[in-house]
Amino acid sequence: TMPSHASKEFHVSLVAPSGKLQNVLMRIKRTGVHLHLELGEGRLQELNTFPFEVIKKWLPSNLRSRNVGPDNCLDLEIETDRGPRDLRMRTDSSASVKTIIQALRDTVQAVLQDLEPRPPPPPTADQEVATDIPQPLPPITEEKETLTVQERETSTSPVFSNAAFTQTTPKPPPPVPGPSRQEVSSLQAHMAELNEQNAFLENLVKRLSAEVARLQPPDSQPPTYPLMEVDDGTPLPPWLKDRRYLNPLLTSYDNRLAQTEAKAKEATSAP
Repeated sequence: TMPSHASKEFHVSLVAPSGKLQNVLMRIKRTGVHLHLELGEGRLQELNTFPFEVIKKWLPSNLRSRNVGPDNCLDLEIETDRGPRDLRMRTDSSASVKTIIQALRDTVQAVLQDLEPRPPPPPTADQEVATDIPQPLPPITEEKETLTVQERETSTSPVFSNAAFTQTTPKPPPPVPGPSRQEVSSLQAHMAELNEQNAFLENLVKRLSAEVARLQPPDSQPPTYPLMEVDDGTPLPPWLKDRRYLNPLLTSYDNRLAQTEAKAKEATSAP
């Protein structure tokens, strides 16, 4: 397939991953690669357009390191939102692949040349003569020569003042205000309360463990089942975990236990 030098058109077939072919008309323009469906009677339907900004590379399919194809196919690597995608097109021969690649190179080279800045045109003979003629200086009036002291002070440009050359250092950011004394005192009191609560709960666990061990017979085996039921998410009542509520109960329990043990000793020691 030989291209038309005016429009750089090529008849190719798109190759799907399944191997299915779709005949399209490929047009290489300065705006990119345009693919059209031929509907007959000269009518075209635009299928897709790939600007040169999204075309990362092109090469014959038989020169690829992976997914190698026949020598009459051309692969374009297109950058999409989902990453690079390969577009494979089949031509009638390997020579057509080389022709398409050369058309792509020529078009891209022409676009790059248009983007390069061009030097200004050389001056004409009239402009050169005009630039050689010295321009007269503007006349100095008496008002400019007889400036008062106040006018001289106000006419001094700030660009040449010392303030213009003084290096200004950026102001540091304002300090972040720290917690007040009242907030620090409140946090310390809360921390002390938590420490006391933790010590109370540890002591309670030790007492309960010692009591459970005392009540077990000497020849009994340690239980293989948990002593507490699985937590069902129900919060514990305040009196069960707060020392302010539980301490009086424990004190009363200790007193009652001491009285019971004293009575038991008296009963065992009596004749």
